[in-house]
Amino acid sequence: MDAPSPAVAASPTESAARAVVRLALPAIATGLLSTLVFLADRVMLARHRQDELASMQLQGPLLWSVGSVFMAVCAGTVALVARSTGAGDLVRARAVARASLRLAAVLGLVVGGLGIALLEPLVLVFGPDDAALRGLSASYLRLTFASLPFEFVALSASMILAGSGDTRSSTATTSPRWGCTSPRSGSAGLRPAPRSRS
Repeated sequence: MDAPSPAVAASPTESAARAVVRLALPAIATGLLSTLVFLADRVMLARHRQDELASMQLQGPLLWSVGSVFMAVCAGTVALVARSTGAGDLVRARAVARASLRLAAVLGLVVGGLGIALLEPLVLVFGPDDAALRGLSASYLRLTFASLPFEFVALSASMILAGSGDTRSSTATTSPRWGCTSPRSGSAGLRPAPRSRS
């Protein structure tokens, strides 16, 4: 009777590829869910007037710049947490996580507070020419800046978990950010578009 053949060990490349896929799938799911929130946002906003939607879209460059700067901070968080976790230095990883969350909260409060304090000049620079549309832009930005501390902390927590190798839980930490987005779009002082009469 033949002895059973030993199991063939996976090569290091195959093991690494499986690990990458295992970590990437929850991150991909997070990206797809973010896209769904974006689409839900647009469905909610579709009932508003075109000029009011334009007043919100004009704030895009400003909000994109704020988000891009904070993402640079998050990139540093991921690198430090991943390095500490990989080295087995969990004390250092926890210290980095605490510092990152504190920094996110402080930055959110500072940027949000400055944004609200400088709302009128910002709307004059980035907003539309029409005074009524500038008012709508200001309403949207006020809500956006007020939500920044929550969004920054949630994003930082997501990056910390991803850096530690837990990409599944990082999906759950992004839900507060999604919770800030849709109500903000639905309550920015915009009026529904009138229904067409047949």
